[in-house]
Amino acid sequence: MSKGKKTLGLSRITIIYFEVFLVLLTVIVIVAWQFLSDYQRNLPSQLSSEITAAIETQDMVALKSIRSNLPVSVKHKAIFNLYLKEFGPNIELDFYNGTSKKDNQKVVNITNNDKKMATLTLEKTGDKSFFGFEKYRVVNIVFVPVHHYTIITPPGVDIMINDVPLTDLTKELVKQPVTAFTQSAFGSIETQTYKLTGFQYIGWLTLPNNPNVEIIKDEDQETFSLILRPELTIQNEMADFGLMALKAHTLFATKVGIQKSSIMQYVYPGSQLQKNLDNYNNDYKYYYSNDQYDNIKIQNYVQYGPVEFSVDISLTYHIHNWNKTFDRDYHVAYKMYMTNINGKWQLTQMTPFIQE
Repeated sequence: MSKGKKTLGLSRITIIYFEVFLVLLTVIVIVAWQFLSDYQRNLPSQLSSEITAAIETQDMVALKSIRSNLPVSVKHKAIFNLYLKEFGPNIELDFYNGTSKKDNQKVVNITNNDKKMATLTLEKTGDKSFFGFEKYRVVNIVFVPVHHYTIITPPGVDIMINDVPLTDLTKELVKQPVTAFTQSAFGSIETQTYKLTGFQYIGWLTLPNNPNVEIIKDEDQETFSLILRPELTIQNEMADFGLMALKAHTLFATKVGIQKSSIMQYVYPGSQLQKNLDNYNNDYKYYYSNDQYDNIKIQNYVQYGPVEFSVDISLTYHIHNWNKTFDRDYHVAYKMYMTNINGKWQLTQMTPFIQE
């Protein structure tokens, strides 16, 4: 055999071995890539990343597919976005492993601007991947409430929270009678206090078909107070009657010789106010010849029922003698509860309050 033929045969064998090596290397790379991909796909952190991404992009379709404590009123992108921004002006999500009480579960804490925002629970399915890795599924996600809201409202007011009826939300209801109107003639006059239970975030609160209701939000107390305001003509009548009644009450409470009938003409018979005045005894009344009313403020008109109202009235009452040997000021402030039955205004109760 010639030397040329031997060299040709050796080269051919080398090429064959190289081709086989490339095939084997390719197979190994493919298998290794499949192995790593399978490992990556079945890591609990991969599921956590997917959920975090859904939160970050406000993918409500993906989030609605997960069992969570989000009420129906928050399953709206605009509301959910407002909730996320409660944790900071920019949405910055991260997650870390928490502590699970079950061996087959993993708990992941999701943070927003380094503040804990949600707890994600993952669970082993019992199935294995192609390469034998444990498969996990999302069990639920629990978001952290940022507010515990209370809504105080008169009966019969339709309330929409984030465009969802209040009746569709989980809540606790406490009814309290308005003590100024406990007489049978007024029927059942009460306030209703709703405590929204579980998770809730209120982006906006609207009152369809209730144009005369004012919404007062107290950020510190996390309370919405719904106040029914009477019509302007009624407010004017309340102001006139209430001021006359308060002046009569103040005069009766301070000056010697003023008959009780001067204030009783303004009082509803059988009311708590009448009982209080029947037992009224003031040993510190004064003899004075002149008086003056200043700093009169009339505000906060409230309607509780068809004929039941209240208004806040405050004033400064100066009393003195003509010769100025006696001088005294009274700072008076009362919430005055009143009724208007067949056009006649009468007081049922007067509750003092501290002026701001």
